Amino acid sequence: MKDTDAHRYDYYQNNNLSIASPDIFASAPSTPDISSAALSMPPPMIATRPRTSAPQPPAVPAPLEIIDFCAGAGGPTPYIEREVNTRRLASNKPAINFLLTDLHPHISAWMPLASRSPTLNFVPQTVDASAPSRAVISQRGEKRVVRTFYLSFHHFDDAAARAILKSTLETSDAFAIIELMDRRLFSLLLLALEPILIYLVALAWFGGDWVYLFFTFCVPAMPILMGWDGIVSLLRARTFDEVVELADQAMGWRGQGKTGYGTWLSTDGGNRVVGVEREGWVLESGRRLHTWPLGYAHYVTGRRK
Repeated sequence: MKDTDAHRYDYYQNNNLSIASPDIFASAPSTPDISSAALSMPPPMIATRPRTSAPQPPAVPAPLEIIDFCAGAGGPTPYIEREVNTRRLASNKPAINFLLTDLHPHISAWMPLASRSPTLNFVPQTVDASAPSRAVISQRGEKRVVRTFYLSFHHFDDAAARAILKSTLETSDAFAIIELMDRRLFSLLLLALEPILIYLVALAWFGGDWVYLFFTFCVPAMPILMGWDGIVSLLRARTFDEVVELADQAMGWRGQGKTGYGTWLSTDGGNRVVGVEREGWVLESGRRLHTWPLGYAHYVTGRRK
């Protein structure tokens, strides 16, 4: 008899309970092995709430970099960089990095400029605007690039301009082409006043440079050379329609007819702005007065939608 059965028998005897035989405990079904039974049972079904993904924080845009192609000796970029970043820092916004590049780098001129600002840098190697290196193009999720062409786009013939626009539209997020004049009568009249401006500038900026003063006042070589450069630049400056047509040819886009590529007109501070939309891009053009009464800066800008 098992120990548990004997224990039960003694319990019944001590309490005067009627029992036929202690062997009945031996014939009774044994206690099942609960641990082994539990292992053979399927896991219980537990009702749970469906999982919901936690709200994701808003995507942080990639840092912006403004790259001046054809920077020459520096041009207006150092002044623009200082003005832009002064305003951004005053508004608690991060500063933007500006980069000077050129096919023929002017390192000796750029080094003093870069030393004055931590957000103004330069590329010492040659940079071809029609085939730039990876360092100066947009990197998806890592860097956004804005290309600028200050008083330089008219230097390129149509073939070079198409190649530059194709590279710009494929590897940047925005661009700006800025010229100080266009092929209008008012711009030509402004050029007629340029000799007077040259003489005034010579006295203000080069008062101690006797060679410069000699070739300005005694032998008027400087006024003649600068006047000739101004006329050529004026004749080579492109209209908005011509820039858009070059972009259409470069990218294989279909134009909107020869009666004007502009699909809308608006005003910006009282100035007329014309714009078009192309595949993934918005192109705009307008002008701003820089020298009263006839001097206007003309711009063509583009940005990805």
